[in-house]
Formats: sequence, C-alpha cells, structure tokens
Amino acid sequence: MPLTLAATAYLAGQEPEAQPRSLVLIGGPVDPDAAATEVTDFGRRVTMGQLEHLAIQRVGFKYKGAGRLVYPGLLQLQSFITMNAERHGKAFFEQIFRASRGEASDHDAHNRFYDEYLAVMDMTAEFYLSTVERIFKNREIATNSFVVDGKPVDLAAITRVAVMTVEGANDDISAPGQCVAALKLLTGLAENKKASHLEAGAGHYGIFAGKSWRLNIRPLVLNFIDRNSVGASRAKQPQISLASSQ
Repeated sequence: MPLTLAATAYLAGQEPEAQPRSLVLIGGPVDPDAAATEVTDFGRRVTMGQLEHLAIQRVGFKYKGAGRLVYPGLLQLQSFITMNAERHGKAFFEQIFRASRGEASDHDAHNRFYDEYLAVMDMTAEFYLSTVERIFKNREIATNSFVVDGKPVDLAAITRVAVMTVEGANDDISAPGQCVAALKLLTGLAENKKASHLEAGAGHYGIFAGKSWRLNIRPLVLNFIDRNSVGASRAKQPQISLASSQ
C-alpha cells in the first residue's frame, strides 16, 4: 500500500495527467514507526541477512517457477495465526463441536471465513525483502526519500488527488497511526482533499472483509470515490472520523 502512494507521487511528478482522481489507502504501514506492533518490533530486531535465511525458500521442482526464491505463503500464514493463536484455536475447537453435533456445513460462517483467510500465495523474494528494507527499516516512504530508477519520488507532488486513509482500531499488524501518517506527508495537497476513517473494533483483516468492511467502510470508500469523480453528482457527505497519528 505505501508503494501505491509512491506510484501516485511518481505519476504526479512525471505524468501529471495520468494521476487518479482519488486514492484510498487501507491499513498500510506508510510510517511503521508511528505506532509499534509485533511486526515493526521484529523488523527492527532482525537483520536482512537473518531475514533472508529465515523466510526465503525455493519453489519445489514439481511446481511452476521451480527454483525461484520466494517468501512462502505458508510462512506468512503461520505468522498471522501465531499473532492470534488463542482466537484461531478457539474458533477451530468450537467448529469441531459444531461438526460433532451436525451443525457445521461446508458453507457455514466458519468455513467461509477460513476458506478466504487460508488462501495465501507465495511472495517473490525480491519484493518481500526490498519492502522490509525500504519501507520498514529505511522508512523511505515515511521520510519522503523514496527513489525509483534514480528519480526521487516527492510526495509533495500530489496536489490534486483526493486521498483517504482507513485504519482498524484493533489492528495489530499495521496499527492506527501508521496509515494516516500519509496525510501529513502530502504537504502539497489541500486539507479539503484529505480524509481518514478509524473503524472501531476492527482488526487488520476486518478492514478488508466481513461486517466492518461491508456495512461501514465500503460505503464510505464508494462515497469518497464518487464525490471525487468528474461528472458525479455530489453525494451526501459521509461521517468520516479523523484518526490521530499518535
């Protein structure tokens, strides 16, 4: 997500007419140091060499892309589940009892959720390692020092793209403050083109899927996009709360 912000700034500087009319940033670590989490603490402790040794593997010879270095989806999933092991353990424990009583089905709420939650994929080593180094360790987005192909990417170049951030109050991966930090970096953007929303009770996954997304966040996002689209009728102003950067 921070790279989406950088891409928008790159377009603003290189091809202004190619900029989007609006940009919505949801739960991303624009400034990881704005609020500490287990993820940011781990990123500070481990060296890049240690991380490559611990997290990077080669694709097996039976699969497409054999030999390519990746951050395996199963390792990603292990990290997610470990952070909330008690909650996931309870969910599966209760599902076993529902199944024993004949109350479970292939398409019940538990299976619908985990069919999606467990659907992970490998991430290329190049992308994963560069993201950790440049976004988390060097904080190149947070310090407005990101460079692409030798060209500095200046976030202040964004002057006409309406930008909205969305965070979950209970997000323990990208904590509140990390995403909304983007708005302070957009020094060339008028305040009336900035908005943020802090979703009460939502964790990281909850701001992308589930009831919080469907009932609260999605309508706000669509309304924001509509209001900033050329030719769109002016929609009713949504109730958008400002989240502090802590």
